[in-house]
Amino acid sequence: MILQFQFTEIFLNRSRLELA
Repeated sequence: MILQFQFTEIFLNRSRLELA
């Protein structure tokens, strides 16, 4: 469960970087 949470955070971070 913790691993999935970290994965989601990284995914969102990546999306934000691409958006920026």
